[in-house]
Amino acid sequence: MLVGLVVVFASNCGGGGGGGGGSGETTATPSTANGKLAQGYVKDAQIWLDKTENGSRLGNLQRDPGEPDTISGSDGSYTLSNVSGSGVLITSGGTYLNSKGEGVAAAPMLAPMPEAGQVETNITPLTTLVVAEPDLKAVLDVLGGWNSDIAAPAGTAAALLRIAKTVEGLSGILGQGDEPIALNETSQLQSLVVFASQLKNLDSSDLASETVLQQASSQALSQILDDTSLVRTLSETVKDQVQSSMGALVTSITDTIPASGLVVESEVVSKIEVAQAEAETAIQNELDQQVIINLGGLGFEFEPIIKKITLQLNGTTLQITGEASDERPDSLVYSWTTSPSVQLTDATIANPSLPNFDGSTVTFVLQVKDDTDLYVTEVCTWDNSSNPITCDFVGN
Repeated sequence: MLVGLVVVFASNCGGGGGGGGGSGETTATPSTANGKLAQGYVKDAQIWLDKTENGSRLGNLQRDPGEPDTISGSDGSYTLSNVSGSGVLITSGGTYLNSKGEGVAAAPMLAPMPEAGQVETNITPLTTLVVAEPDLKAVLDVLGGWNSDIAAPAGTAAALLRIAKTVEGLSGILGQGDEPIALNETSQLQSLVVFASQLKNLDSSDLASETVLQQASSQALSQILDDTSLVRTLSETVKDQVQSSMGALVTSITDTIPASGLVVESEVVSKIEVAQAEAETAIQNELDQQVIINLGGLGFEFEPIIKKITLQLNGTTLQITGEASDERPDSLVYSWTTSPSVQLTDATIANPSLPNFDGSTVTFVLQVKDDTDLYVTEVCTWDNSSNPITCDFVGN
């Protein structure tokens, strides 16, 4: 995670993003935010306005009742209506295509509320940094624009892409696998806040250099990996491997992406993807050997897992079924939202239905929360391609 306005806001896609505004939030009359979700273009992600209070830059990084939301399209585009009050934009779920054309789970991201004069509000690893540390906005503008679409076919500033890929790499290392290091998506975003803080404190004149990115990621990880409110309990061997793997990944990023000029993301990511996979494999090998003793029932909490969503049309009724698992399955709380909005029989149970269904395309977003407030979100779309439609998330 994480101004007086016209009806639609704008920022130059590759430029500074509309200038001023030093916080990750703003107060606005009802309006609309639109732009692109970019780590590659992210489709089927949920985007919502995470409302803030009492001058806080961040909300609770969870979607609460009444917070407007939408789903990103196949090209990463989104339009979010009823953007008003104080808050930040936040994403959850979704996938993008890697260099092999394979779907990859996207990391959660943040973006500030639109400012006066913005036409587009992109949501990227760079905008995530700006929400966490608004002072980085001016530095990123010098490098090419904090609100840049980093996946633009025409290319983006090389320095910006170096920073964005480092943010993605760090988030990917913390969020990989069926039992990730980070406790949940909220913890992933909070970890990026730590990274942004370290980045802000280093030499802004050379923010995209290997030296600065290495130092910022190393110092951030030292703090993150010792914080059990962000990550599961880890052995010192695992922590050392995470540090080493992240260092190797930063080296690959800065070796692959030049220090200056315009770079097309899709033309350079293949080498970075190899380095990311190698980093994650090395960390997973250490995790597999880690033994944590559970004394007296004092175990460790993990977020629920949504295993599957099934959509089956029976006559004119669409049956929606969510399957989830947790250490205490009886504690799970289900919450369904849809895009476009449709009326379910009960949006708070695992298996609601949609009566009098006309067969139109509808995206269903399921959030499952346990009794420790850890939660997970998955998305499944009815598009008439088959009946039933099954979205299987195990192993994704």
